[in-house]
Amino acid sequence: MERPEWVAFSERELWWDIPDTLKLGLERWVDHGIVPGSFLRAVLQNDFCEAVLQADYQNVQHLRSIARFVYEVLPYEAWGNRVKVIDWSRKGGLKGNTTHLWSQREKTDG
Repeated sequence: MERPEWVAFSERELWWDIPDTLKLGLERWVDHGIVPGSFLRAVLQNDFCEAVLQADYQNVQHLRSIARFVYEVLPYEAWGNRVKVIDWSRKGGLKGNTTHLWSQREKTDG
C-alpha cells in the first residue's frame, strides 16, 4: 500500500512498519474520520489495556511501531482520548466527510 499524502516523506519508514492489515483503517480514519475496529480505536483513544486485549497476534508484535506511528505522524487532534476520537469522527477527518460511523459503532459495541 502506498504512503498516504499526510505521511511526510521523512516519516515513510514509520508507515512501512505498520502492519498492512491496519493501513486502510488508518487512512480512512485520518482522511474521513471513519471509526476503525476495536483494536485501532483503543490505540487512538490511548487505552493501552483495551488495545492489548483487542489485539491479534500480529498487532501485539507491532504495538511499539503502531504507538510510535500514532504519536509521531497522526494529527494531534485525531487521537489521545475518547473525546478527541469522537470529535475527529464528527469532523470527518482531514477531508471533512460528513458521513461518520461513530454512532453506529457505539450501538454495535455496546
